[in-house]
Amino acid sequence: MEEDAETVVPDEIMCFHILPTLPAKFLMRLRCVCKPWSSLIHNPYFISTYRNIRRHRQHSHLLFLSHEKDATQQRIFSVEINKLEEEGSSQPLVATHLRTLLACAPHRLYYAQSVNGLVCFSLSNTSNSYLEVLENPSIHILNPSTREFITLPHASRMYHTEYVTHHFGFSPLTNQYKVLRVERYDPRWSSLSFIFKVFTLGTNCSWKCLEVDLSDLPFDLSNFQFSNKSVCVHGAIHWLHEPLNIIVVFDIEDERFRVIELPPGVGVHPRRRLAEVDGCLALMDGQWQKYTMGLWVLKDYQNKVWLKDNIAFPFQYSLVQGSGTGPVRLHQYDMKSKRFRIGEIILPKWKHNHNQVLHILTSYGEDVVPLSSS
Repeated sequence: MEEDAETVVPDEIMCFHILPTLPAKFLMRLRCVCKPWSSLIHNPYFISTYRNIRRHRQHSHLLFLSHEKDATQQRIFSVEINKLEEEGSSQPLVATHLRTLLACAPHRLYYAQSVNGLVCFSLSNTSNSYLEVLENPSIHILNPSTREFITLPHASRMYHTEYVTHHFGFSPLTNQYKVLRVERYDPRWSSLSFIFKVFTLGTNCSWKCLEVDLSDLPFDLSNFQFSNKSVCVHGAIHWLHEPLNIIVVFDIEDERFRVIELPPGVGVHPRRRLAEVDGCLALMDGQWQKYTMGLWVLKDYQNKVWLKDNIAFPFQYSLVQGSGTGPVRLHQYDMKSKRFRIGEIILPKWKHNHNQVLHILTSYGEDVVPLSSS
């Protein structure tokens, strides 16, 4: 009796239909199997395929920063929030320790922004995690899925800086990640008001100064704070411009500024902020009632079509972050079912005490973008 012929999976099926469905941690182990597979996992087309297949899991994880007030060690943890079951589940979410960082007091807070699974964060010396004052902070890029970590070159600056802030973006057209650096100067001491610089990952170069004609910008710079939190979607970085009631946009590809009008009927409110919802730009209205928050989603980015939704909370909404005085509970809202799910997070090596501080940095999805060659 003849033996059955061996079943051979075609290379194309294996490389672009099977491997991209595997978790990033497992793919990192496969790099050691053979050189062709190691080269494949770093192939730009494979990375793009991996990202497209897992697009529905863009925010499948949360990143936490934990530290004690009187210690120099800061620990970064990750937790997979897609494992959170229906409300009432008693199964806790166990966080994974990714890195331990050293910092000198009072440098405690990290501004973090996630784009396609990469996280850009910088050390701040103020209580406002989006404002970096008087210092020239170091900028770091982390891939939590592969645990690769790099520090960008320091950018020189002049004296009399009011603030220095950084924003992270990605262009799907050029497949490039860029960090935008904004330096604002005190007009009493300098003829310059703003300087813009860009660093492109993977180019092995230094920061590039942008030639921006401030008088030709489509928005008023006098009352605008680039230190506000930004959101990157559709290949552009977005900020709220509160006084003018518009959204300032910086295109990653052509490195130019433009504006987007807010939906009609949205008033100025100090607690408004931008967010990303299912790959779309969204605006948290800010004028919520005790248990309800308005959410505007830019469903059609090209034609600027906004859709309004209301999120009803089963508890009083609060912007106050917790500290280490009890269990860490995560409230997750499902936009489709319009229901909340609540889970408890366990952080290893984390003690519940009044001296412990815990911050949610950002959410991210698994990706295999390499940093070692950046």
